[in-house]
Amino acid sequence: MLAGVGLCVPAGAQSTKPSEELNKQTLVLPIPLPGSGGKDGRDLRYAISFGPAVPVSALVFSADGKQLFAGGYGEVLVWDLVKGKLARRIRGGLFDGAVRDLALTDDGKLLIVGGGVPGQAGTVVLVDLRTGKQVASFTEPADVVQRLAVSPDGQFLAAGAAEPNVYVWNIAERKLVATLPGHGAAAGGVAFSIDGKQLATGGTDRRVRLWDVESWKEDASIAMPEPITDVAFCPDGQQIGVAVAGPTEWTIRVVRLANTKEVRVFYSGGTAPLRAVWSTRPNRKAKRLYIGCNDNTVRGIVGPGIPPPVVARGHSDWVCGLAVSPNGRRIASGSLDGTVRLWNEADGRPLALLAQLTPDTDEWLVATPPGFLAASSVNMVQWRAKGIATAPADLTAAFADSESLRKVLAGKKLAPPTIK
Repeated sequence: MLAGVGLCVPAGAQSTKPSEELNKQTLVLPIPLPGSGGKDGRDLRYAISFGPAVPVSALVFSADGKQLFAGGYGEVLVWDLVKGKLARRIRGGLFDGAVRDLALTDDGKLLIVGGGVPGQAGTVVLVDLRTGKQVASFTEPADVVQRLAVSPDGQFLAAGAAEPNVYVWNIAERKLVATLPGHGAAAGGVAFSIDGKQLATGGTDRRVRLWDVESWKEDASIAMPEPITDVAFCPDGQQIGVAVAGPTEWTIRVVRLANTKEVRVFYSGGTAPLRAVWSTRPNRKAKRLYIGCNDNTVRGIVGPGIPPPVVARGHSDWVCGLAVSPNGRRIASGSLDGTVRLWNEADGRPLALLAQLTPDTDEWLVATPPGFLAASSVNMVQWRAKGIATAPADLTAAFADSESLRKVLAGKKLAPPTIK
C-alpha cells in the first residue's frame, strides 16, 4: 500500500502538537501586476510568517455554501466565505489530535468530527453548532477515525477507521446499530447511496462492500486490484467512484450498481487518488468526479479513457481534503501543506488561499490571486517590492480591500489595483 495513504499522513504523525515537530516558515505570495516579470523589472510580493503547518484532511461546506469547516489540530476552523475571514474556532478540548474527517447532519445543526490518536483510539464527536458544545461522542473505533458519512435522511452515521471495522450509529438515539467487519488493516472509504438504501465501504482488503441499510447485511463484494482510499456515490444514483492506490496501480474505477461485476477504469496514471468527490452541479449532463492527489493537484474525471485535466494546481504537498459546494460552483481542497484553497468549479480558476497562520490561535490569512487580502492583522504582512514606488503602508491600504476580496470569493474576475 502507498505509505500514508490511508490516513494521508504517516501513522505516527501529529500524535504530538505541531509546534513540537515543525518549524515556522515564510509564506510568500506573488501579485500579477501589469508588466511584472517583463523588461521593466517590476515585481511585487507579500510575505507573512506561517506555521507550524497543520495538515488539512477534513473539509465540509455548510448547506448554503457560505461557510467552510476545516479540520485543524484539536479544533475545527469555520471560514466565512462571504466576508472572507476566519469566523470561528470550535475547540475547548473536544477533540484529541488532528481532525481527520468532518460531516454535517442533514439539518445543519450538528457538526460531526472524526479523529483520535493513531494506534491508540478513535473518536467521533457530535457538536451543536449553535453552542459549540459536545452533545455526544462515540468511542467504539479501536484506532483513529478517517472517514465519515451521514445517510441522506440524517438517520445514520458511518465511520471508517484505521482498523478492520466500519461502525454505524443512529444519530438521534446516539447508539451503535451495526459493526461491519472485513476491511483488513483499515477502512479507507464510507458512503451512503443517494436513496439511502445502501452503504458502500472500502479498505485495505481491496474490496468494495455494499451493505443493505435495513438489515446491515452484505449485498455485494467487489474486488479491486489494490487498497481503496475512498468511495463516492455518483449523484445519478447509478454508479460508485472508487479510488485505488497501491504498489502496482493508482486508478479511479467506477462500479455500476445495475451490474456490480462491470467495473470500468476511468483513470490510470502517475498520481495516487487520495480523495474522491462528485460534482453536485445539477445541470451537468456528464458527471464529473474530482480527486485529490499525491502530486499536490486536484483533477477532474469525466469518463473512461479521457485524460483528467489538472483542475487545481497550487498546493505544495498532498491534497488530502476535498469538498464541492452544494451548488457545485466551488471546490475546496486541503493539503498536508497546512492550507485550504478555493477554486471555481467551472474552469478551475483559483479564488483564494485560506490559512491559520499559527496553530491554536486566531491568527489567519485570506489571500486571492489578484492580491486582495484580509488577515487577523494586516500589519503582519511584509511587502517585497522591486521597481515599485508605492510605500508599504499604501500597498497595504490598496490590497486590504474587503469589498474587492468579497467579489473575488464570489467568483468575479478582478485585476489588481493600480500600483506605481
